[in-house]
Amino acid sequence: MNRLAIMTIASVLFATASGANADPLPSGSARAANSSLTRAEVQADLALWKRAGMERLQKRAEVDPSVYATTDYRAHYAEYVRLRSNPDSTRN
Repeated sequence: MNRLAIMTIASVLFATASGANADPLPSGSARAANSSLTRAEVQADLALWKRAGMERLQKRAEVDPSVYATTDYRAHYAEYVRLRSNPDSTRN
């Protein structure tokens, strides 16, 4: 390979890697700034996430991203949303 081809390939690879590490949230986003949630609220939400079975699926998705497209994932996510929207759900 000639030097120009190597430099072109290196530039493309660098640009791709840089884009993968970019912040997914816009800088003006409320989540990118300070959150209004307390530590207890975040811990309670995490408990609901685990209770819905999302932790197990997240670990699988780290190895195989196609997990997100399964009906199993959708069912567990629907349960998580249901738990979050239920004022009677135990948050501790």
